[in-house]
Parts: sequence; C-alpha cells; structure tokens
Amino acid sequence: GNSSPKLFVTGPFGGGLGAFVNLQKIRAMVFVCAGVGVTPVASMMDMFSSDTRKFVHVVWSFRSMGLFEYLHHHFDKLPDENCNFHFTSKDQPTEFAAKIKAGRPKLPDILADVRGKCKERGLLDIGVFVCGPNPMVVDVLRTTSTLNQEKGQDTYFHVHSESFQM
Repeated sequence: GNSSPKLFVTGPFGGGLGAFVNLQKIRAMVFVCAGVGVTPVASMMDMFSSDTRKFVHVVWSFRSMGLFEYLHHHFDKLPDENCNFHFTSKDQPTEFAAKIKAGRPKLPDILADVRGKCKERGLLDIGVFVCGPNPMVVDVLRTTSTLNQEKGQDTYFHVHSESFQM
C-alpha cells in the first residue's frame, strides 16, 4: 500500500522565557548574548519591544559584522541607550560604527547601570536571559549574584541561561 511515514517531533527543550516562573511579574528584561546566541534573543524582540510597560536592554557581543548587519534590525525599536553592541574582531566596524563599541562588554558596569535605571522606574524584578559561550554565562551569573547580594538593594536579578554546544 501507499502509507505515509510516521513523524515524531519532540522539543523544544530549552527553557526560554518559560524558565522565568512568573514572567508577568518581570517587567524589566536584560538579554545578554554572544555570536549566534543572538538568535533566540532576536526572535523575542518583537514581543518585548512593542510592550511599552516593559524595560528592555540588550548586550550583544559579536565577531562578525555580517551577522550584525543581518540581525540588527530586530533591535531597531529599542532606544540606542538600551543597546550595548560590542564588536570583538580586530577589524573596524564601518556603517554602524556609532552604535557599536569595540571589545568585550564590561558586564558588571552594564548590569549595575541597568539596575539603576530599573530602580528609578520602580522595576525591582529584573529578568536576565543569557545565551552564549560558557565563560560569558559564568560572568553574568557571577555578576548578578554579586549585585543581588549587595546590602540595601531591593532589586533582584532573575537569571536564565542557555548555550549552543557543538
């Protein structure tokens, strides 16, 4: 006979935003990504950047200007001051040079600054979605843990990490 093949699909297995227990409670999101780790972040930008009640900040570190040129439009709705784009190659960025910083992001400074902006807005629960290489994930976890433990702070970073492993 003419039978159709059976197809079994499972997944996705990453936590994504579902890893945040109460996403409605979190009105501030920081997305930290590197290289192709920007893929899940870019896919979430439309949902977040169109919600004016949410504060969104992106930190993206990349070596390929081609990748930036292909995906940067996903972040166009965010104010420039809410975007930290870091080009880590020795080449010089050209067309987008005004929006891009050279070298790796200084995550402790960036996250402390974001915390201050969130506190000013009364946003005390800050979600952090990080997707990239393990050393960057560890840096984010260490930094947010330190910031969460500072005395007198009523803000709190809730962190979820994902990584692409080859």
